[in-house]
Amino acid sequence: MAINKEAKNKSTIAGERLMIDISSVKSEEEMKRVGKFWLLVVDEATDMKWSFFLRSKGAQVPLLVGFLKELKEQNKATKFIRCDNAGENLSLKKKMDEEGMNIKFEFTARETPQQNGKVERAFATLYGRMRAMLTSAGCDKEMKRLIWTEAAATATKLDNIMCLKGEKSAYNKFYNDDPQFQKYLKAFGEIGIVTTKPGPKIKSKLEDRGTKCMFVGYAANHAGNVYRMLDLKTKRVLISRDVTWLNSFEKREKNKTTTMMTRMMKHRKKRILKCPITTRLKFKKKMTKIKNQD
Repeated sequence: MAINKEAKNKSTIAGERLMIDISSVKSEEEMKRVGKFWLLVVDEATDMKWSFFLRSKGAQVPLLVGFLKELKEQNKATKFIRCDNAGENLSLKKKMDEEGMNIKFEFTARETPQQNGKVERAFATLYGRMRAMLTSAGCDKEMKRLIWTEAAATATKLDNIMCLKGEKSAYNKFYNDDPQFQKYLKAFGEIGIVTTKPGPKIKSKLEDRGTKCMFVGYAANHAGNVYRMLDLKTKRVLISRDVTWLNSFEKREKNKTTTMMTRMMKHRKKRILKCPITTRLKFKKKMTKIKNQD
C-alpha cells in the first residue's frame, strides 16, 4: 500500500509553523551528557533554522517565549508548534496559555519521530557537518567535547545561507535579506592572531601583542566581520574583529617566494644561453634536481 509522505496542511507563510526538538551529545565511555542540551527550531515554510544551547531542558520555556514574542514584533506570528509531548514541551504549552499567546501545539505520537521529520532530519544533517568541521580542524577528542556547541552553531548559520543555483537561501526567504557575516566567511578551525588589550601594565618590547586563536564562529548581534575566536592556551572564546589570519599570511609569503624563484631562474637562463653546451647541460640537470626536491 502506497503511503503519501507529503504533508497535506503544509505552511507556506514564514514563521507560521515551527518544529522544535532537543538533542544532546553523550560520551562513549560513561554514556553521560557532554556539555549543554541542543534545542533546534525549524520553520516549516522556509527551512530557516535556529540553534540554542541550554543548561537544562526546562530552560527552553522562557527562551522560546521570548523568541516567539520577538518574531511577532517582526510581523511573523507563530500559530502552530510541532513537538513531542515531553515534560518541557508540556510546560512550554502551559506557559504560553498563561501568556495568552494563542499558539496551537501539535504533539507527535509516541515513538513516531517521522511526524516531526523536518527537525529530525535537520539534526542528522547538522551533526554530520559538525563532525566534519571538527575533524577538518584537527580537534582531538577532548577539544571536540569542549567546542562541539560552537561547531553546531556555526553549522546552523552556514546551513541557513546555502541554496541551489537560482534559488534564495532559507535566511533570505525568512528575513528577506542576507546575513552580514555572509561577506566575511572563514573556514572553521582557521588560525589567526587576535590583538590583545594593552592593559594597565607596561609590556616588554619583546612580549607578544597578540594571542594565537582558532576561528569557531560568527558573533551574534555584531557586525559581520566580528568573529568568535578560541584562545588555544586558556580555551576561552574571545569576540574580536582585530584578527590577522595566519593562513592568508602564509599564502602571501609562499606566492612571494615562488615569484622570486621564477625571476631568478629566468635571469640565470638568459646568462647560461651565452655559455658552452657543457655548462648548459649541467644547469639543466641542476634545475631538474631543484624541481624534484620541491
